[in-house]
Amino acid sequence: MKKELTIYPNPLQGSHLSIESTIYFNNMVDVKITDMEGREVYSQPNYATGNKIELNPIDLTRGLFVVSIQYKQLRQSGVLIVY
Repeated sequence: MKKELTIYPNPLQGSHLSIESTIYFNNMVDVKITDMEGREVYSQPNYATGNKIELNPIDLTRGLFVVSIQYKQLRQSGVLIVY
């Protein structure tokens, strides 16, 4: 199942990124961020409850990225712009 994520702030200008999903979590969620050339720039399991994941601090260079999460068999992705 794939659905879009709500990613904010978007565009990102600082070091705090929030991700909201239509999936409700109660455990570890795998978060991956890849650049538009497919290079993985962030990959880490994050503990999440409810439908929100907080990444703080997050250090990304300028560009366009794909943010993907996986929880059990469910996957979602969205696009992130970094200034």
